[in-house]
Amino acid sequence: MAKSQLQRLLWLQGNQCFYCKRVLQPCDASIDHVVPKSLGGQDIVDNKVVCCKTINHVFADMPLKEKLRCIIQWKGQIPCPKATQAK
Repeated sequence: MAKSQLQRLLWLQGNQCFYCKRVLQPCDASIDHVVPKSLGGQDIVDNKVVCCKTINHVFADMPLKEKLRCIIQWKGQIPCPKATQAK
């Protein structure tokens, strides 16, 4: 079993970004607090997902309502900004 929390969450998510589903290497992954700590979110596993660093940076301190709005707008198929930039 993976040792670090990042590795464990990444393994549980099938090595994919929670938002864009891109396959991630640990060096490209980061832990996102679904409800940001700055907005009262707890630092517990149930409030954490692994996502690519690019999306984590875009979501930053975005309230949950705004994150959900993005997910709904993209119909659950959020394009990875990093993949889009590479084209």
